[in-house]
Amino acid sequence: MQLAYITARAVTDESWSGGILITDMRGLPLDFRYVEPIRPSKLQRLIYGGALRRYLLLDAIVGTLLKASKPNADWIFTGDRLLSELEGQLHGRLVVIEPTNIDPLSEAGEWQNGEVGEVIMQVTSTGNPVKLIFNAADESETKKIAEKLSELSKDLDFTEPLNRVGEALAEICESGTE
Repeated sequence: MQLAYITARAVTDESWSGGILITDMRGLPLDFRYVEPIRPSKLQRLIYGGALRRYLLLDAIVGTLLKASKPNADWIFTGDRLLSELEGQLHGRLVVIEPTNIDPLSEAGEWQNGEVGEVIMQVTSTGNPVKLIFNAADESETKKIAEKLSELSKDLDFTEPLNRVGEALAEICESGTE
């Protein structure tokens, strides 16, 4: 089973970048790709206006990453809800991870219902749980997905590799090296 972690974001006020990390079930890297920082021109900022972020993230960055890596992952994790628009273009199930300020649940893998397609889950033995957002048709499908993610979280903190992608991008943008 493969897992994919996609991050696309502003790395400075003027530049945007993104990366995709494919791992095995233990969180060990199988592939890593990134997009060099993109610096939209003043004209592009004017022409795209409020759609600039959407264009950069979905088309220029993640679209490029998906073409280059063609991930065949069972689960795709991201920290940006905008990327959930890619759901139909991906092989696996896309899950958006958002932090919470909720008190910790009793153990890793424990979860609570949220809205349809959302659960609150403790993915590590310490710290706050996270909100997991995914496409689900109804409550029974939400429960099935939550149970699968709960099992996965017992063997792997699936939020940690997403942090690695962000840190790698920061390093690439700072140093200009791989």
